[in-house]
Amino acid sequence: MLTIKNISVEPESAPNDGRAAVQLRAGVFTPYDGARITAVEVDLSSLNGAAAVPLAPDPARLLAETAEGVYQATIPIPPLADTGLYELTLTARDSAGNVGRARASFRVTYQRLDYADGPLAPANREALARLGGRPIVGGNRIEVLVDGDAAMQKRLELIERARRQINVMTYLFADEGLSGQLARALLDKAGAGVEVNVMLNADTQLPSSPMATLRMRFHRLLLDLQALGQKWETRKQRGEKENDWLKSLGDLGQGRRGVNLLLFSGQMLRDGGVIPAQPSAAAHWLQRLQRAKRGGEDSDRLTAFSGPGGLPAWPLLDYATHEKIFVVDGEAAIVGGRNLDDRYFRPWTDEDLYLEGPLVAQIQQGFLRGFADLAALDKKVQPPTMLAGQNAPAGELAAQFVQSRPWLGEYHALHSLLAAIQMARRRLYISSQYVILPDSLLRDALRDAAARGVDVRILTNSEATAREVGFAASFYISLNYFAELLAAGIRLFEINGHSDPAAPQPYYHVKEFLIDGEYAAVGSVNLTIRSCYIESENLVNIFDPALTAAQEKLFLSRLEHDATEITPSYLQRLQEQNKNKMEIARVVELLY
Repeated sequence: MLTIKNISVEPESAPNDGRAAVQLRAGVFTPYDGARITAVEVDLSSLNGAAAVPLAPDPARLLAETAEGVYQATIPIPPLADTGLYELTLTARDSAGNVGRARASFRVTYQRLDYADGPLAPANREALARLGGRPIVGGNRIEVLVDGDAAMQKRLELIERARRQINVMTYLFADEGLSGQLARALLDKAGAGVEVNVMLNADTQLPSSPMATLRMRFHRLLLDLQALGQKWETRKQRGEKENDWLKSLGDLGQGRRGVNLLLFSGQMLRDGGVIPAQPSAAAHWLQRLQRAKRGGEDSDRLTAFSGPGGLPAWPLLDYATHEKIFVVDGEAAIVGGRNLDDRYFRPWTDEDLYLEGPLVAQIQQGFLRGFADLAALDKKVQPPTMLAGQNAPAGELAAQFVQSRPWLGEYHALHSLLAAIQMARRRLYISSQYVILPDSLLRDALRDAAARGVDVRILTNSEATAREVGFAASFYISLNYFAELLAAGIRLFEINGHSDPAAPQPYYHVKEFLIDGEYAAVGSVNLTIRSCYIESENLVNIFDPALTAAQEKLFLSRLEHDATEITPSYLQRLQEQNKNKMEIARVVELLY
């Protein structure tokens, strides 16, 4: 083994505002006669994605014959880097093939970038465009779909007018009620020759609604067989022999017939080599959770299960697609929180955006890029037609579509949201179905905003409404994190449930961030670690005071008429009543 010693990192702690760097130095020596140091590298994959960054020799402290001596590197701290302790692996090699390894550690702390104005300021818009990975474009028409019946009807109208292509991405697609009607409408369009591409999240779709999946698969098979039979009949009429007819079997599954269905899973990524089958180390966010201490004891809540980035993946804890996208002919789109299941349209409370204009091109491009990349990993799925829509101006609103692809190291939705929160000056109103924020960047940003005097309010589910999903486990997990948010000056509100526990509850599924009456972000992002680091998510960032003011008015109306504030005394009662449930629920917190 080569020797790596006298390792130093200065300073030992650095902020993540994008302006800081640390200096890494280490002495490297080989005990082998005639060998020469050939490379010294540091693995920065947990910090900025670079797996092997070379250290340069210090000419003043280097032995020319063996290249032994002091090696050094300057490591910039990326803006919005995850905070906490980093342990970086140093690797040294010599000419005889010997290898040595050691560790260097330092901390990254949270530091807000000092934005002078709000999200509408030109410099801040440029920052949001850069962090979001796509430009902000004007000329858009955006309609907020609050009413569930209107939201479903809008989808059916879009399907009816489709002529070339329908693209659908959702976490769950049911085959009953109005959602079943929507599924049949898609099948009819596919049978009529319209290209229909559907991406579903396998780990949630198959257990929840397997029949919808089978229907789409079987419908495509029937159309294939129908086309095959027509070819057989045509060849028979031409007098061709039976053996010649059988050549038509080679056409089975070819061409665009039926729904082009892609079932996403983390296993697909491993099988395709997109992510390692056995990662060498847990991702930094997961390491941070594992190091968390509670009551002076090392937390073991994550050891029973697993998650992406380093531990073996179990179903539902793996990478997932959580986005909701609906695009027709590249010309009109719906993006928001609703899955294609009747509950999300009624009686639950949810929200979508209907969009026309240049922004639809970004949404179309985002869907097609992701679908094409994943279709390349599954031979049963056809690549989509890369259809560009007619995106003339349809309104006056400026907006941006952003997506996260955590398995590719892309966190555009998270990073643009964090920057927007840092830009808040007066108020920040948030809707999220649950609030599961252990030590994390998103929690840091919210606490910092409240400390700066920003009026931060979060509306989420109560114990009664949360019973609609998973026996209210998400509510009991959230209770573990409410106290820290209240202590930081953040106000929390819960949706009131019905007095009749047997009646359907008004489960709150809205995902929305409203800032200073001038910026709104609507999409699929919750206040959870899953949304930050595990699931693909999207947001439509809207730069318009009129639309944002209307959404703020609706938010405040819900606080006044439909919600109860969670005060410290009320929280204490909730925690006392649900202590055992809170501890049990923590075991499955990465499901939410």
